Formats: sequence, C-alpha cells, structure tokens
Amino acid sequence: MDYYLAIETSTAPCSVALLQGKDLLEECFIEEAKQTSALLAHRTEELLVRHQIKASTLKRIMVSIGPGSYTGLRVGLSFAKGLAYALSIPIQGVPSLKALSLGYCLEEKDTADFIIPMYNARRENVYCAIYDKEKNEVMEPTLLSFEALYKKAKEYNNFVFVSPDSAILNKIFKLVLECKNLGARAYFVGYAGLTNEENALGKGSAYLAPLYITNNYL
Repeated sequence: MDYYLAIETSTAPCSVALLQGKDLLEECFIEEAKQTSALLAHRTEELLVRHQIKASTLKRIMVSIGPGSYTGLRVGLSFAKGLAYALSIPIQGVPSLKALSLGYCLEEKDTADFIIPMYNARRENVYCAIYDKEKNEVMEPTLLSFEALYKKAKEYNNFVFVSPDSAILNKIFKLVLECKNLGARAYFVGYAGLTNEENALGKGSAYLAPLYITNNYL
C-alpha cells in the first residue's frame, strides 16, 4: 500500500492530510495561524502515529506552492522540504489554485465547463487561474483586479468562481454570479498531486520554490 503526505499552507486554516493512494485516511486542520510552524510537525506526527505508519515508508510528500500567503507558503515548503530530505523521499509542489479547482470537481457532480479558483489578494485584487472541466489549465495562475478577471471570464461559457474567501469577495466585488465557497484543503493538494504524476520531483529537491505572483499579466 502506498501512503502519501499532503500539506496545504497557502491560506488559513492550514492543513495536513494522510492519503492511501487517492483515498483520504485523515486530515487535520491548524486554526492557530501564528503557530503553524510548530503545529505542522506535531499534527503530522500525530497522523502517522494514529495510523501506525512510519514516516520513512511514505511514497511522496506533496505541498502547496501558491499563490497565497507568503508566510504560510514559506512555512509549509520549508517543513516539507526538510522532511523529504531527512527521509530521502520525493517531494512534489502543487499549485494551490490547481488543487482548489480539482477539489471543486471532486465535490460537485455537475461542474461548470470552466472553473475559476481565486484567493483574495487584497487591494481589490485576486490570485486566480482558469481550468476546464477536463482539468486542463486555460489561464495560468496570475494576479488581477476582479474587474479584469470578470472581463476575461466572460470570454467563456458556463463558468464558476470558486474560493475559500467567497464571503469577502462577494461583498467586495458584488458579484453578478455568486462565488462558490470552498475551503483550501491538504486533501485537494494530495489528490491534485496524484493526478499530475509527471510533476513529481526527485528526492529532496532543493529547487522547489513558492509561486509568488506580484504582477498583472492581462
């Protein structure tokens, strides 16, 4: 049996999940944002102990690489890379918006033709991307004003906005179309990583870096 560890720290609450193949065994959430660094290792150890799994037998570690919280991404990636290096097991970076998009497809039986995941980036901007229902990337992760994103979205038929920040975004942008609420989850990161096997990196990769986005491309 192949076991995988997945970590999501791009937005609060952070989480860590243990998977057997693509099946979720257990997921733990960390509500205390200021203690993420300390609690991430503790929650991971608890998960492994409860399921009687040795860390050295993990097949791979998958971690969100952003976009998202700068501090959260640094904490999650540092922990994941350190653990992968210590255990000599592969690590895989998963774009957080890709994971959110696949999470929506997992939870919705009838999905829209185009899924537009987004995070609140403040100052009336959003981190966003566009994927089709076949999980193909149509627009790469970028930073846009919501007005620019909405203009872009109208080029596509039957689209849906998805975000863990929907309450904030619906109020700020007064969306014509409701933004579906979906929290970021480590399970989604793990599922996305296992759906994109070709992106898995070698053991203890030192080249894995956060996906920081600071410029508008459209």
